[in-house]
Amino acid sequence: MIIREYYSCDAAGQAHWREAIAKSDWNAGQKLHELLSTDTLRTKEWIGADARLYLLTEDDQLCAFCTLAANDDVPDTDLTPWIGFVYTFPAWRGQHLSGTLLAHAIEQARTDGHTAVYISTGHSGLYEKYGAAFLEHNKDLWGGNTRVYRLDFGWMQADGNERESGLPCREKAERILEVSHLLNPGPWREHSYCVARAAERIANACGDIDPEQAYLCGLLHDIGRRFGKGHLRHAYDGWQFMEHLGFPGIARICLTHSFKTQTLDDYIGNHDLTGKEEGALKEALAACHYDDLDLLIQLCDSICGTQVMNIEERMLDVKRRYGGYYPQDKWNANLEILRTFEARAGGDIYQIAGNGA
Repeated sequence: MIIREYYSCDAAGQAHWREAIAKSDWNAGQKLHELLSTDTLRTKEWIGADARLYLLTEDDQLCAFCTLAANDDVPDTDLTPWIGFVYTFPAWRGQHLSGTLLAHAIEQARTDGHTAVYISTGHSGLYEKYGAAFLEHNKDLWGGNTRVYRLDFGWMQADGNERESGLPCREKAERILEVSHLLNPGPWREHSYCVARAAERIANACGDIDPEQAYLCGLLHDIGRRFGKGHLRHAYDGWQFMEHLGFPGIARICLTHSFKTQTLDDYIGNHDLTGKEEGALKEALAACHYDDLDLLIQLCDSICGTQVMNIEERMLDVKRRYGGYYPQDKWNANLEILRTFEARAGGDIYQIAGNGA
């Protein structure tokens, strides 16, 4: 799936996506189509000249959409920016696509310099699932009642001490993971905790790797999954997200954890990046010189599902799920990393790593 911005599309693309929006079974979707067709969405009477309309698409199909804008349907307020017109088509529901769009819009708002976004809705109990907090009751443009929510993310940014170390404190790291999991629920949360605890235990056994750094890097290695169900994209998104927050130490691990042989060629999964994004990822990866933390998180990622498991069984499971494909160089690299850390830790790596609890 790809997230496009409506106003960045050419005229033919805009026409195609307008007609797709017109097929939504939602009155607000029909209103959005009308505003787009009359070129009045980006006016001060509606949501503002800099409004963005994000479209989550698969090939030429529109799966979901939302806006990020200075205004929404609450007049006479200083609150800004707003996420609005959040909609997923029936055929695509149940896949947490709203969370994917929210995560994208939130990140755009954050890079624009905001520390929170606001949502106006008649729903109760919906946006709480994504970490939003009820703020107030208000009146909309038509005099009806609406509930205003605030989704705060300024706290995620690195403070002075964290910028110096390149790592968040444990409390913040765990909160970032928990909030991110709300946007894209799945077993990756339990996997992340399992990797973190295994990395901390192995680092302790080695004696020359900082256990706290190992825990933090393990905890957030998959944080790119907050942006949705990606393959290669999760490494890119996590790398960029952590860099922008001011945590280059975590960003590096997001970049390196999937690539045992330091190449994108052995990646098992879809190459779901644009050419420009994949080029940037490849260049940054090639510039790395793997250190103990890179290798430790690679190992723990390989022996951890939601609990610690045999590395060869895990690789065989991946091989089965991807049609019998698993590069031999990557297989050999995994086993070599395991042997290296067993020697350094002085014992059976599975016993040292524990059961992930």
